[in-house]
Amino acid sequence: MLQLPNQPAFYPKPGTPTWHINYMELFAAYWFLKTWGPQLQGVTLVCHTDNTATEGMLKRMTGTATFIPLLKQIRLLLVKYDMQLLPYHISSEDNDLSDCLSRGAMLEFFEALQAWSGGPALANDKEDWQLKPSIVHEDLEEEFGAFDVDACTDHYRTNAHCTQSWNATDDCTKQNWGGLHVFCNGPFSLLLDILSHFVKCKQRHPVGTAALFIVPLWPTEKFWQYAA
Repeated sequence: MLQLPNQPAFYPKPGTPTWHINYMELFAAYWFLKTWGPQLQGVTLVCHTDNTATEGMLKRMTGTATFIPLLKQIRLLLVKYDMQLLPYHISSEDNDLSDCLSRGAMLEFFEALQAWSGGPALANDKEDWQLKPSIVHEDLEEEFGAFDVDACTDHYRTNAHCTQSWNATDDCTKQNWGGLHVFCNGPFSLLLDILSHFVKCKQRHPVGTAALFIVPLWPTEKFWQYAA
């Protein structure tokens, strides 16, 4: 961990139990929340770590005596800034760049960065665009009524507009939409399949089944026949 010019409270101290990698990982989460919390109020943070002990403590917000004071501070910051923390485990290989930076190993970092840059390009998901929550909960719900389920959310459901939601694993085209009022801002490439599935659900359960779709103005696409 890089030395900070002025050591803040709860900073790991050499020769004490806090000088342990698990504590340092927790301190990184604490310092991030303390530094950026005011700018990120009301959001959900997805935290990736290759340390299973840290993942477990952040999920349960409990640990041994060494970690309790720091965990309390993390909890207080989450409450103060109305934030939700979703810890997820990743492999050490996938965490290589962050690990090098945290150790100040800049030579290793640039070598790892070069290897990463020469690998397969990351998928650029141009379909992943979202609406502000206020548009959904104030404008759309005011006109069309409250929604029961958000049909297409990201993997972690961090962008869900409803308490109930479906992500790619759930696959909304395999769900029963009967009797539900569904909000759907789906991937453009899947809109035809999703709309077709909704029509089938509506035909089987015509009463009480409704959906609002966010559809781009794209008359040349096949899904447009359902929107026109």
